[in-house]
Amino acid sequence: MKIYKFYGNRNANDGKHQPIGINVKHSNLQKFITLNVSIKAEHWNFKKRDFKDFQSIGKISVEDREHLSRCKRMFTDLETLFDLEFSKLKQSFTLKSYTIEDWKIWCERVYESFITPRIPIKSKPFNLLWNDYIEKHERIHSNSTIAGYKSKKSAYDDFETYCKKNYMPDEMNDDFYKRLKIYILDNKKWKINTFGDIVKKIKSIANYWERQGIDFHKDLRNFKKEYYTPEYHILKEDEIKKIFAYSGTEKENEIIKIAKILYYGCFRYSEVIYNVKNKSFEDIQNNIEEHIDINNKRIFRWKCHQEKQADSKPFKNLPMHKELHDMITNENAIPKIYSLNSFNTTIPQILSKIGINKKISSHS
Repeated sequence: MKIYKFYGNRNANDGKHQPIGINVKHSNLQKFITLNVSIKAEHWNFKKRDFKDFQSIGKISVEDREHLSRCKRMFTDLETLFDLEFSKLKQSFTLKSYTIEDWKIWCERVYESFITPRIPIKSKPFNLLWNDYIEKHERIHSNSTIAGYKSKKSAYDDFETYCKKNYMPDEMNDDFYKRLKIYILDNKKWKINTFGDIVKKIKSIANYWERQGIDFHKDLRNFKKEYYTPEYHILKEDEIKKIFAYSGTEKENEIIKIAKILYYGCFRYSEVIYNVKNKSFEDIQNNIEEHIDINNKRIFRWKCHQEKQADSKPFKNLPMHKELHDMITNENAIPKIYSLNSFNTTIPQILSKIGINKKISSHS
């Protein structure tokens, strides 16, 4: 499903206020919805069909800035709601039979739920809302996503224990944000990415519960999801060959084999663990199928689990590179699978030994 924004009836710059809306598309299905809000033409990027950022607008009144900010937030919230409801729709297994009329009705229902005035409901402490969020989304999100929410929930519980306080949604203000940051970075000595990930999940959970009628403190919208992204390098083809040709300790040789699976299979490390470490050799072979391509050549496809996909489509049929096929179909060639941390620690040591001065990880 894709959501596209539009301005007026023709996306034309006529110098006037025009209503804005969305086109909700999936395959050959689409539904245009005009929203009950309009903006000035000078605040719309007609080429990109999106809001202009404030920097490109230049001088703007306080009233226009606030109005445009509200419009942007509304679109973000509406897109989030459609994404959530679409995930549920895929779970119902009725999507394949949808006609254009079915799709229009579904889109209208989602939009109606968005614009219907919320009925305030009695709130709970945020740690309990976090538990409820996980329970409601376990069938929608992938296992790794839910595991991430549970892991960060544990860290958040430690923070509340440290503060000796169970925060309510309307208490999660700037002071809460500062205390959480100090606890994560100074008290626990955890990395900034851990803090950023906790804030990201807090905002996602708050966004969900706000649509259910629970009010959060206005400061929460401005919480920053801070991250540090290390710079990694790209390996050249001759460097990859040099790595794969390396022979060292028993552990290093197994790590090289894992690197080959990552490279030739385009896997995440978690997918290697799921599809190789957690499977018997017989199970792996049962998921490999032989096909004949359009050039009448034999090819092999491996039915693999996708760690990042929701339950409605958890597998992909991976065309197998010859190197990957030869390794996976030879029981003696399948490597011992080490932890991700062990992989990321060993690979730099191997690179140092063969004279490659680059920083890489399992994603390289």
